[in-house]
Amino acid sequence: MQWFYNLKIRTKLASVLSVVFILFLFLSYYTATQFNFLNRINHNMSSSVVQRQTNLADLLSTLTLLRLNNISTSMKYYNDDISQVLYGLRRLDYQVQIDKFNSIIDDYISNLKLDIRLSNTYEQERTSLILEVKDLFNEQFYYVFLKISEGVDTQSSDKVIEGLTLGFNVGSEMTNILNELRDKETLYFDSEYKEIAQYNTRVITLLFVTTGFVILISIIVSISMSRSIVVPILKLGHSAKHIADGELNYPIRMSYPNEIGELSNDIGDMVEALKLATQAKSDFLANMSHEMRTPLNVIMGVSDLMIEDSNLKEGISDDVYKIRKAGEVLLGIVNDILDLSKIDTGNFSLNIDEYDTAKLIQEVVSLHLSRLKDDRIVFQLFIEPDVPAYLYGDALRVKQIFNNLLSNAFKYTQQGSITLIISATYNEEMIRNHQMNLCITVKDTGIGIKPEDVERLFHDYFQVDTKANRKHDGTGLGLPITKKLIEAMEGQIEVESSYGEGTTFVVHILQTFQNVVAIDSTRREQLTQLNLSLVPQEKTQSIQRPNLEHCKVLAVDDFQTNLDVIKRLLSKYKIQVDCVLSGQEAVDLIQKHEIEYDAILMDHMMPGMDGLEATKQIRGLNTAYAKTIPIIALTANAIKGSEQMFLDSGFQAFLSKPINLQNLDEIITRCIIDS
Repeated sequence: MQWFYNLKIRTKLASVLSVVFILFLFLSYYTATQFNFLNRINHNMSSSVVQRQTNLADLLSTLTLLRLNNISTSMKYYNDDISQVLYGLRRLDYQVQIDKFNSIIDDYISNLKLDIRLSNTYEQERTSLILEVKDLFNEQFYYVFLKISEGVDTQSSDKVIEGLTLGFNVGSEMTNILNELRDKETLYFDSEYKEIAQYNTRVITLLFVTTGFVILISIIVSISMSRSIVVPILKLGHSAKHIADGELNYPIRMSYPNEIGELSNDIGDMVEALKLATQAKSDFLANMSHEMRTPLNVIMGVSDLMIEDSNLKEGISDDVYKIRKAGEVLLGIVNDILDLSKIDTGNFSLNIDEYDTAKLIQEVVSLHLSRLKDDRIVFQLFIEPDVPAYLYGDALRVKQIFNNLLSNAFKYTQQGSITLIISATYNEEMIRNHQMNLCITVKDTGIGIKPEDVERLFHDYFQVDTKANRKHDGTGLGLPITKKLIEAMEGQIEVESSYGEGTTFVVHILQTFQNVVAIDSTRREQLTQLNLSLVPQEKTQSIQRPNLEHCKVLAVDDFQTNLDVIKRLLSKYKIQVDCVLSGQEAVDLIQKHEIEYDAILMDHMMPGMDGLEATKQIRGLNTAYAKTIPIIALTANAIKGSEQMFLDSGFQAFLSKPINLQNLDEIITRCIIDS
């Protein structure tokens, strides 16, 4: 709940809750008002209708009495004793009934005006009718009574009959009007009830619409809150995950005018610092790699020279061979560190070219079969018939994936078997795009991996089961580098392991092809039958070196010991070697042209003027000699693709440190003998 204490967030929440609360209060008040209004309408309408119906009944009753009074008044004319009594009573009561009739009419009109109506459809008509009754009564019916009374007093039967006839007609008309008015009251009640029902429906509909509107507003506000708070946080988390996975260039800064924007900028600053630190680490590792290769060049070069010396005693020869092997292990570690630093800083790229699949497999398998010390480990190779003979990819990196997986298997398998299965998978779309997945499966019966360590298996600088690993060489960088190489090839790696029983790695890497032509069955059979006897290991390969005593070579290196090693290596060819410790000295010698050299061995990284600048200046001397003399790069920058950089910079060839005797012989043959 810490986020709730953020003032901006609490302000937004308070604003939203206030709006919703106000809408809720308005809706509640409006609904209560409308239902109260409807209740009052129902109550008033019911009361007023009952009262008016009662008024009409009273009017009819009173009118009946008044008509009886007319009749009784006329009975005095017949001089009847009973009539006389009745006449006296009716006469006395007649004015009371007249007043009562007028009062009831006024009450009806009052009730009609006090009625809370939804419409006035019948108001004028009912008012007109009741006023018509009132007018008839006051203007004609009372006149009827006077006429009858006058006829009785004058003993004129004609006047009495005339009065009774007029009274009957007027009374009947008034009775009809009152009955019509009573019927209209009933119609009014039905009509108003329907209107109230319709109004009630409209209120309920409005209630639902308003409720829906409030819900919609709440949803919109929630979405808005989500977009302004949750979505940026999710984006920030997504970016942070990519950065945590090593994608330091993944965008994380956001232009939000709130704490999330500030947080993203703070994280961005942190990532920038991390990138600088990573670059510094990469530069350090690259420089360290270069500095380590320089003494390694001496160790391995001198070791090679001593191993070739047949006059060494057996014990000394074995010791030198061990030094050579230790140098190879150290070189492998240096290569791993350099690879990882290049990948981390994004300076890594694949160099795609066509390669012979069978040849690559043979080179990999032959290298690792040499590690078999006895018959306690059985190596098996299976190549499926669908593997193309030629593929396009980075052959060096594909070979590195093979080597890392097999090295891991051989390292942790003391007995049992190691199985390498190579296959290919396609689908129609991939075939149309000339693509396929090269599937590499490596199974071993080694020590296996604990379940809790499987997830950490591909972490940089991490080794699982380190106590067990103390008896094995390596840095733990092989599998992390392998995973990064596989991902660079749009592939994936899976691992299954049972601790104490063995491990299986399955790799899929995307490769391209020109034609779907499988490896020849005979060639495939030869590969699957490879064994140790086919690849005997010797301490050195015998190189037949020609006598090149007439040749002169200029060696350029800022490290004197490296120059001593180069002189000893070239002395095997009887080549005359001059040595200088800087690029500027090399440029001066070539410019003077006092000695014509057959080639220059130029170190890459030197203080002052490096090898690239020295070569550029030599090529710029504008002499045929300076432009055509073979310049061979000597560098510790042994990364795939570096050779092309040197060739583009005016070099004719590329030799990585430590210098491999076979590679040196090939360069001498190509650049000195054949040129």
